[in-house]
Parts: sequence; C-alpha cells; structure tokens
Amino acid sequence: MRYRPEIDGLRAIAVLPVIFFHAGATLFSGGFVGVDVFFVISGYLITGIILEDLAAGRFSVWSFYERRFRRIAPAIVATCAVTVPFALAWLVPRDLADYAGSLLATALSASNFYFWAQAGYFAPDAGLQPLIHTWSLAVEEQFYLIFPVLLAIFSRHRTRLILALAIASLGLSIFAGYRAPNTNFYLLPTRFWELAFGALLAMSRLELGKSVLAHATAGTGLILILLSILLLDGSFVYPGLWALPPVVGAVMVLAAGPDTFVARLLSWRPLVGIGLISYSLYLWHQPIFAFARIRLLGHVTPDIYAGLIVLAVAVSYLSWRWVEQPFRNRARFSRRQIFAGTAVACAILVVLGLAGTLTHGFPQRQSSKFADLDYRLRPNMGIARCSDAVPVPLACMTDPAPEIIVWGDSFARVLVAGIIASRPSVRLVQYTKSACGPFPDLSTMPAAYPGDWPHDCIAFNDAAKAYIERTPSLRFAVLSSTFRQYLSAPYFLSGGKVVRANPGIVRAHLQAAIDWLRSHGVTPVLFLPPPRLRGKDIGACLRYAAWLGMPSDRCALAREAVAADAHEVNDLLAGIDVRTIDVADAQCDRDLCRTQIGDVMLYLDGGHLTYEGSEYLGRSLHFYDRIEGTVQPARSGDAPGPPARLQQLR
Repeated sequence: MRYRPEIDGLRAIAVLPVIFFHAGATLFSGGFVGVDVFFVISGYLITGIILEDLAAGRFSVWSFYERRFRRIAPAIVATCAVTVPFALAWLVPRDLADYAGSLLATALSASNFYFWAQAGYFAPDAGLQPLIHTWSLAVEEQFYLIFPVLLAIFSRHRTRLILALAIASLGLSIFAGYRAPNTNFYLLPTRFWELAFGALLAMSRLELGKSVLAHATAGTGLILILLSILLLDGSFVYPGLWALPPVVGAVMVLAAGPDTFVARLLSWRPLVGIGLISYSLYLWHQPIFAFARIRLLGHVTPDIYAGLIVLAVAVSYLSWRWVEQPFRNRARFSRRQIFAGTAVACAILVVLGLAGTLTHGFPQRQSSKFADLDYRLRPNMGIARCSDAVPVPLACMTDPAPEIIVWGDSFARVLVAGIIASRPSVRLVQYTKSACGPFPDLSTMPAAYPGDWPHDCIAFNDAAKAYIERTPSLRFAVLSSTFRQYLSAPYFLSGGKVVRANPGIVRAHLQAAIDWLRSHGVTPVLFLPPPRLRGKDIGACLRYAAWLGMPSDRCALAREAVAADAHEVNDLLAGIDVRTIDVADAQCDRDLCRTQIGDVMLYLDGGHLTYEGSEYLGRSLHFYDRIEGTVQPARSGDAPGPPARLQQLR
C-alpha cells in the first residue's frame, strides 16, 4: 500500500485524546474513543496489505506474523521490561501481585482477558495499573491471529463473511452493553466489528478522490470523531451504538482519500510526527502516569501532567528511533532472530509475572511494620459476607431479635462495624446490597451490574420491607447510600417500567421509604456518605503513604472541594424529613477532612470506610447513642460540629 501521511495524522488524532483522557482532562472526557479509531486504522491497513499479497501470490502466514512481530513486539517488551524495577521498588504487595498478573497476561497477548476479570476500565483505581492499556493491543493481536486465515481460506466470499461477522459482532456488543459490560469492553467478539469496518473499507478499495462528496465525507467523519471525544464519557454503555460515531467517522476519513482538505489538515507535519511515534506513545504514557500517581500519592497537578506528557513524547521518540525502527530492518535482524528474541523476552516476562503472582507480590520486601497493611485495608463486609443474601441468614445478625436494621448499599454495609463498636451488645441485622439504595420499587440500571440486576435490587428491597413487617423487635432503621449512582443514572426501573431518571423520583422514593418505616413503628436514621472527592482513590493514597514512608496528611481532603463535590447529594437530600448523622463530624474542621486519624486509616478506597475506620468513627461519634437520639453532635469551637453540608439538610 502506498504511504498516506494523513493516516499518521489520524493516528495522532486517536492517540492524543487517549493521553489527555488518562491525564484527567475533562475536556477530553471521551478520549478513550481514540482506541476505536486505532482499531479501524489497523483493520484497514492490515487488510490492504494482505489483499495485495494475496493478489500478487506472495502471501505467507509466516511473513505476515513476522511483520506483526517486528511492528509490535520490541516496543511492548521494552515497555514491560522498564516497568519491572519501578513496580518492585514502589508497589505494595497486593498491587505488585496484580501488576505481575498483568505482566504475565501481556506477555501472552491476553491482557484483555486479565483486565476483563478485574475492575472495569473506568474504575477509580484503573489509573494506578501501569499495563491496563495493553488490553487493546491484546485485542488486535488476537484479531491478527484469525483474520489472515479467514481472508486466505474464504477467498471467494470473504467480503460477505467479514460483513456478516461485523454485523454479528456489533449486535453482540449492543446486547452485551447492559448484560456484560466488561465482556463488551475488553473482548474481541464485541470489538471485532470495529476492526472489520476498516477491513471492509480496504476490501471495497473505495477512495472518493477530489469530489465535493469526498470533502463532505472527510469533514463529517472528522466531526464525528471530535464530537465523540468531547461529548462521551465513562457513563455511556460502550462500545455498542455509542461507538458507531467514532468508528464510522474514521471509516469516512479513510474512504475520502488523500485529496481532501481534511487529509491536508491531517498531513500537517507535527501531527504526522506524533502519528509516527503513536504506538510507542500509547505504550509509554500509561506507565509514566501510573507510577507518577503512585509516587506522588495522587497529587498530580495539570502542570505535572503537562511535564509527564512531554516526558512521554520524548521517551516515545527514543523508543521509536532506537527500538521500533531497528527491529523493522530486515538487514539488521532476521526472521529467526525476531521470532527467537521475542520468544525469549516473553518467556522472561512470563517467569517474572508468575513469580510475582505466586509469591503474592514479594511480601518479603516489606518490614514488619507493614505486614498487616493488606489485612487492615481488606474489604469491609460488615458482619460477614452476607451482602445480597435473601432471606437474610443468621450470620447477618448479632441477635435473632434485632432492634436495628442497617438497610442500603455498600455505604450502609461499612457502618455496621462502627455501630457494633459503639455498643458491642447491640442487636442488629445487616440488610445490604451493593449499589442498591434503600428505595423500594426503584433501581438504577447500571452497566457495572448487568442482566437482571435492577429486578434483583427491587426484589431485595421488597424482601427488606417484608422482613421489617414481620420483625416486631425492630426500633430503628439505619439508612445509607452513596446516592451518586442514582444521580448519574440515565434511567430507572420503577413500577416494572423503565423511566427516565431525575432526582425528584429519588427524593420521593426516599421520603416514601422513611414514611413507610414510621408507619410500621420503626424510626429511620439517615447516615450521610463519608467526605470524598470524585475520582480520588483515598485508600490507595493511604496505602502508599504508609508504604513509601510519606505523611498521610497528603491524603487529606480540602473541605471546600468536598463541599463542592457533595453538592448534588446535598441538593437531593435537602428537605428530606429524617434525622441525619454525618461521619464528617469526626473528620473535618473548617479547612480539611482527615482521611487518617492517628494510626487509623479511615478509607479503603474512594469512599468506603475500613473496618478500623468505621470502628473509630463509631466510638468517637457514639453511633448507637446518636441512632437512639440520646447524643447530639458537638456544636462549638473547632470540634467538627455540624458541617455546612449537614446544616443544609436540616
């Protein structure tokens, strides 16, 4: 295929938004769609090369894979190798074990499967994983494994076959969007169509030339890509229908050909230069960002990100010049050397990955001071692993005749340890389900909880109501939720119907639940979620402050920022007729909200309390007495009396 500089410019348009998105630039909230543009470009170029070789009678599977190895393997091996010493030096055992698993999977071209089984791509802790971005490379490598064979074997019907597979893949992606979001995001069957769209364009040999239609097509395509970058975000079900604009946009830019004003724009030398190093730039930016976030405890300012991007560009140029280019030169490295060298390098990475995984992150690197760090920051499940249990088992009770029911999502669950700590003899039952607030007949439809989850949430709350009705010993109901899942949801399930979400519906259902409890002789008490900042993994900050010997004060939250972040929840709860309890009373003064008090780490992640944090707050704030209403929060001096957000609710 002839060289088209505008394709390198399009690569730059793809890679730069990915980098800005990973740097947290809100303007590029949909920057992740750059990966979809890459998929289209790869499908287009690879298919064009294969078809030319088939037409000339020179196609060879070995030659094809040799080209792929020369293009892909050296840079990714170099990137992985450089990350190893930084991981050994800085990562806590738990995170090092996770890193080792991703290193092993990356070496085997299976990292998309590894991250598919882990947290989602948009989870707050994803930014701390140095190799999470390699999932897309694994998808491409798996595509390369099967696609040339399909083209070679089905020579007479290849276009129909690829079109049918693309339609099936797109349909599967749309179907899986709600039912299996991680599968939809990470695996080849739901991503195949994006590469196939580029492949089908190459098969059609379509180029619109210099016509008005060509200019309009290219311009429209570029606008579709840019709008996707600017308007989409992680709350959209993706890929699927929302991936069509950037994918179709990339196809339109490529189909328009090299003679449009868009092609001339994309052929601008700085863009072409970025495009030439785009593969290395994609590889290197995420490890640089991740290790900077870890080492700086998440305090990466826009100025620091700007410096990191400059560093990533410089390293990527060196990688392109001294790693990518030499190994593409057949005069310097033979096919045997490429295959053997890649095999040996990947084998070493596999051994390192296995060692880190099997040893659980080389815990011998830590002093006895940190021996219990992972245990202290273990998930807070309340009484026992009884979340979601219906009917509620005895293991979820401290007494078969409870006086308090803790009802809500995981933010209610983490309060249980604090209530017990405040009154060890408390008679309590835990009725909690992750992401499912205490709202009868109301559920979000979150992508992270697919399938029948909305119906399960409503059924769970119905079971909670039935339990309350048949348990006369109950005196109090502790209600809590993050509430944010209801504020960010596009749709609710209510009354057996899907309805468009709005805060008024949530407020009405919460007040109805409160009124219903009172009508059954149970006093409701609402716990506000702990102070937090959207996108900040406080638990990781505390973990690394301890591990790296840095002051935990750097993990404290600015009170003003907390208030700004909580305004939507405050607005939602304003006017609700219920007694409230705010754990911020023990954490916050006028300027800061502490996330560690003394040796007590309060948070295990972006908002959930640790066991020790919940117990500390429970004792400090006398949870049980406040639930009973016999103790009121302090209101004088700098002792964190009712903070502004609590006053707003009263």
